[in-house]
Amino acid sequence: MYIKIGLKPTKIYAKPILFPILLPALQEAMTDCYLGIGTPYEPIAIDNFVTIGDYVFPVLEPNSHITISLVSERGDDNGILKDARLECCMVKNVGKDFTDKDCKLQGYWKKIFSYDKKLVQNTPDGTLYIAPDRKKKCRISTKDVELDDNVSYSILFSMVMKVSKKRQRRYYFVLDPLVKISSGGGTGTP
Repeated sequence: MYIKIGLKPTKIYAKPILFPILLPALQEAMTDCYLGIGTPYEPIAIDNFVTIGDYVFPVLEPNSHITISLVSERGDDNGILKDARLECCMVKNVGKDFTDKDCKLQGYWKKIFSYDKKLVQNTPDGTLYIAPDRKKKCRISTKDVELDDNVSYSILFSMVMKVSKKRQRRYYFVLDPLVKISSGGGTGTP
């Protein structure tokens, strides 16, 4: 299974970036270790189970269309974790200039992103929640603004695991990378 991040148009990344989820290792850890309760409120962090490879998480440039989705591979449902579902993506500004401000956050994200208001919720703490559309993809676009800031975004997804012979449970997982929004381009290997 992969987390797929597509950016269009972009100067740095010509094609979508795939970040493999090490599903066999995650399944083994789920059976042998206590990783957490795995609820939507307290999802299990999977940063150690995602391969970055030659890429870094992408810099978000002005006028970019960002699409995040899960891509299953044949055989993914043969293990103990099945039925992967993208639940939402969350964006939070963690830049020092932003966090030092006293005001919290009416209209802040509207200056930076374009999005479908039916699929996005801006909460009072400044978190932007993006729900998947009918095609099971979270979509958002950056506007043409001058900005140089760091955001944390989370990708929340769930999978079903058999917990006993007669019972299954949906577990929630989160990936929390840090990414830069920049008008000046960024670093990374295409």
